[in-house]
Amino acid sequence: MIKKLFITILISFLIIQESLSIDEIFFMNFFKPLKMTEVKLLWDSILKITILILKIKLLVNSIGDSLMDEGLNMNNDDIFDEITKRYGGRFHLKQNQFLSSLLIEARKIGLGIIEDLRKYNSKLPDVHINFIDNKSFNAYSFKNNDSYYIGINKGTILNLYSFFNYSLSFPNVLSYIGNNENEIEPDFNINNLKEIIKPKDKQREIYAEGLFYFTTLFLILHEYAHIINGHLDFINKKTNFIFKIINSLGKKSELNSQTLEFDADCYAANIVIKNIINRYQNNLNLQEDIQPYFKSLEEAFFLWTFATYTVFRFLGKNEYNFEKLDKYPHPYPGFRQHYTSALIPSIIQDSEYSHLNGSILKKTLTAVKEFEDSLKIIKKHPVVPDYIDPINPIQINRTYTKKGLYQIYKIQNNWRNMRPLLKPFSKVNLAPIKDINEEELMK
Repeated sequence: MIKKLFITILISFLIIQESLSIDEIFFMNFFKPLKMTEVKLLWDSILKITILILKIKLLVNSIGDSLMDEGLNMNNDDIFDEITKRYGGRFHLKQNQFLSSLLIEARKIGLGIIEDLRKYNSKLPDVHINFIDNKSFNAYSFKNNDSYYIGINKGTILNLYSFFNYSLSFPNVLSYIGNNENEIEPDFNINNLKEIIKPKDKQREIYAEGLFYFTTLFLILHEYAHIINGHLDFINKKTNFIFKIINSLGKKSELNSQTLEFDADCYAANIVIKNIINRYQNNLNLQEDIQPYFKSLEEAFFLWTFATYTVFRFLGKNEYNFEKLDKYPHPYPGFRQHYTSALIPSIIQDSEYSHLNGSILKKTLTAVKEFEDSLKIIKKHPVVPDYIDPINPIQINRTYTKKGLYQIYKIQNNWRNMRPLLKPFSKVNLAPIKDINEEELMK
């Protein structure tokens, strides 16, 4: 009896740590001599103890957070540093003057769009944006008590800004932008950074700034979507801890994660696409000099697609196995580029610009090709992350294979399951559930 109790508690702890799958549990030698009724009773006990442990854990964490914040009188920077320590902790802006000014500009871009959104919806929360002392490409959103945070690795901002400026310093990269005749292949070492190598031509430098603006905007809006669409609060609530654990035992955990990422991508893309159309309609441009690239919606969406494809390319490490698409927490990068680009015609189809759908589609496809061509030109230089292989680009056409289409179908169809669970925690109107005909999709 004591042995059974001990093993039951032990299994509960392992479930919480997600160290056991449901298959592994039922194939344990401990279960083999038991009758089915005994297994059922034992399993009920495991779930009850798991729930009890979770409640205790949540209570302890809540008390600990309150004591930490009040007892140590921690401000947002201190709390951010404490939470992100395992990733590198908060990057102190005084460490590097140039990098600090770049990070401050990125924060300004994010806070600016969030402030605009909050003007139209008073329910949207404020957010603390800061940077993690980590060179890798990543970003996070998290919550502490009633405060929300977005953390971006310093390497994310540095790599994007460096990549766009460095790329446009090559005369053969986007050669029709500005005057490329004075550009020469630069010598650059990102590990010995004093300043960013920038194009000599002012128009090309401004174009790089525009690309950086849109990538930063998209990244921060993606993380903000995790907050306002209820993803964080859904995961943090005690009932949903149990939901997460039970689902992690089967094959749904990664699919749920992919669905949340899909939702965050689409929210961010939707805001930026509408932002572009608004700029075009009202002549509201990043800078006066960038107006030539907003003379048409086609050129504006070329800029946007080049920017977002850069993000997905930097995130995609070419290790996706199409036989195991359910095993990854994020959708295949090619899928992400596909459905964010697909939002463009869906948004403008009922507008005065619907006749441009075909030409915009061609421009978005051209942007992908131009990026890959650019990557081949600068492939030997350190601004490009090591894991990016210019010989093997993200294959967007794999989206249209049976396996690709079926995975997209599963992600979109799973929104039917996730939306009702997120709705109580969402601060915005969530995307509607759409009926998806699997047979039509797979044709």
